[in-house]
Amino acid sequence: MPNLETSRILHIKRLAQTLLDESGLNGRQQALISSILDDCQSLFDLCGGEWSSFDPHVLLPPTTTPPPSSTLLSPSSSSSSSLDVGDIVTFGEDTLMKRSVAEYDWASSSLGPPQVWSPTLRSLVDTVLNCKWPLLIFWGEDLTAIYNDAFIPAFANKHPWALGKTGAQVWREAWDVLYPMIEGVMKTGIATWSENRMMILERFGYSEEAYVTWTYSPVKNIHDGKVGGVICPIVDVTERIISERRLNVLKDFGDKSTTFRTVDDACRGLQEVLCAPTSVPDLPFVLVYVPNGARRQQQDAKKEEGYKDGATLLHLVICAGIEPGSVAAPTSVSNTKDDTLWPVSSVMLSGQSRTIEKPQALLEEYLKSHSVSNVVGTGMENDATAEKATTMFQLPGGMWPEP
Repeated sequence: MPNLETSRILHIKRLAQTLLDESGLNGRQQALISSILDDCQSLFDLCGGEWSSFDPHVLLPPTTTPPPSSTLLSPSSSSSSSLDVGDIVTFGEDTLMKRSVAEYDWASSSLGPPQVWSPTLRSLVDTVLNCKWPLLIFWGEDLTAIYNDAFIPAFANKHPWALGKTGAQVWREAWDVLYPMIEGVMKTGIATWSENRMMILERFGYSEEAYVTWTYSPVKNIHDGKVGGVICPIVDVTERIISERRLNVLKDFGDKSTTFRTVDDACRGLQEVLCAPTSVPDLPFVLVYVPNGARRQQQDAKKEEGYKDGATLLHLVICAGIEPGSVAAPTSVSNTKDDTLWPVSSVMLSGQSRTIEKPQALLEEYLKSHSVSNVVGTGMENDATAEKATTMFQLPGGMWPEP
């Protein structure tokens, strides 16, 4: 026989269920009533009762007609399911991602509208959106993504598209690595840890190396104790790792330079450093030209005159990543005219360095503007076109497909 406390709880549950069954409730009202029902269940269990043990009409006060739901919850009787930011987060400053989450059409995702989210998920989203550390949530069977403002730089151009997408969609290029980690956390409840790990990501429309420290930590639903998703804090250390690697290249060359006595010594030392495996990520190909030794004195004398009188050939002494003698690596270049791919003479005449942002585009333009037979050789048919020639020459891109 139930006691008075359990009877009162049942009465509250009955009223709440009656309201929930009514039509015309908006999303916020439905969410509040659902929360009341969950609380009734918890309180009833604490009282030692069982829902199926007795007739809910026993010991209940006389049934009364409940007041309209609008007077209980809100002056508005609108059935709109649109959400205000307050429905998602209950405190903290207004932010871009709070607005984005509130305005997103969650009904089109596997999570459904926020009105049906579990208390655990609602609380987790509330916490993440108010956190200043980069945080990402993967929730549910499809691992739907929700993240905060601090995580936007990690997604870069994937934002705002990534919100509400599945993990397989947002990290498509790395999912073969990431999914087994997440799957293990979902099954075992044991967190992962990855420190300074290199990932090849596509966040700006091209492949790039990124170094990230992160963990996937389980989040359990309070109602059943099962893992409902994972939370992922990250630290992007890409800039630090790449800067340290490049500084090490300069340091190695500086250490070796103390023993240089001749140009040949410098070339050998430079080749050892620039062509080392550790240099490949930053230097996918290397070409070093030096003036003809027999003309070196003349070259120095004519330096201020801009090499207007006579010509000096520069010879290829270091070549890595490209076949020597190919169109991209001629064995010699002139300092008076740019008759090869690389604009050597303009640099020497001006005395100013020049950065080539898109070397592959430069190569393709060079092949189109020069005779194919001259730059390709006899390896192609007589009717070869410049378009065909460009497909034969792809500058190495190192760790990326694009040079």
